[in-house]
Amino acid sequence: MNHKYHTIVIGGGCLGVACALSIQRKLGNKAGKVAILEKKSIRCGTKFSP
Repeated sequence: MNHKYHTIVIGGGCLGVACALSIQRKLGNKAGKVAILEKKSIRCGTKFSP
């Protein structure tokens, strides 16, 4: 797989998700993607929009 992301947030806890959402809202949909890396899978394939 070859995916390109603007920002990668390590840790999917409360602060990690809040940071990812905040960054994605500031970037908008056209500027880039934000990825969250977590060692355990909570739910795969979930896509959220700002």
